[in-house]
Amino acid sequence: MKYLLTCLTAILLFSCETLVNDIDPAKLGLKEASFVINSYISPSDSLVTVYIHLTKPIFTTRPTNNFNREDSVVTNAKVEISSKTQKISLLYNPTEKIYMAKKGDFKVVANETYSLKVTDASGKLFTSNTTVPQPIDVKIENLVERQNPQNEQIYKNRSFELTLELDLKPNSYVSASSDLSYKIINTSTKKAIPIVSSYGINTDNLKNESSVSQKQKIKPIIFISYDSKAAFDLETKLKIYNFDKNLHVYSESVDDNDEGGNPFVEPTLIKSNIKGALGCFGSYNLTEKVLPIKY
Repeated sequence: MKYLLTCLTAILLFSCETLVNDIDPAKLGLKEASFVINSYISPSDSLVTVYIHLTKPIFTTRPTNNFNREDSVVTNAKVEISSKTQKISLLYNPTEKIYMAKKGDFKVVANETYSLKVTDASGKLFTSNTTVPQPIDVKIENLVERQNPQNEQIYKNRSFELTLELDLKPNSYVSASSDLSYKIINTSTKKAIPIVSSYGINTDNLKNESSVSQKQKIKPIIFISYDSKAAFDLETKLKIYNFDKNLHVYSESVDDNDEGGNPFVEPTLIKSNIKGALGCFGSYNLTEKVLPIKY
């Protein structure tokens, strides 16, 4: 029995060694660095930007502990974004380490298709395109305060439930967040202390892949906690993002690939829409609503 186990162990070790030796890392694309190109354009942005860097090869002669992410940034590429009526060349900004242009030099509008062309120093071309989605129409239907009696003697906790109706245009992929700002009056100094916080809004599966508009409702909850002896003014700024499909698929694949430090989670493939490279050229539109909350 002992002899049999020894033989099996030897066979397994030999098989693993053969597997490592027989598979050429170059065939897996793990020996050479690849271009990664990311750009997300929007009518609401003041800049048009493109970030380009190289991947870190797994099989490389360079010691992995000496890999510097700043060294991987590509600084000598030719970058162009164009539409049917416009074309602009983006220049590399060494301070920000991105290629950029001012929005005033290039107009980004909804329903327009834009093309990205990146040419490296050797003349290799990488391309992609995106169609900017329409903004989401948001209607605030209701605002209800919810009672929370916990810790009422020390802190006065309050929460508000919003009911929002979203008009989803065809091919809409929605993400949402909110900036909550309020002022607490210090009971000793009588001075107002401004506080700003952000929180995400659950928009899982909030999308419209049909050819007609659809109306959907969401009910985000706004939580605040403040000294029961203090007064406050409260408002929330809702941010409703409408992604194009490229950015939606890319973002989902990046989230799916985040194992949260768990070594037993199998990595998943990150989607890309850049021809000849990795990354994403996508677009989005932003709708903002400011809502004062009375108490």
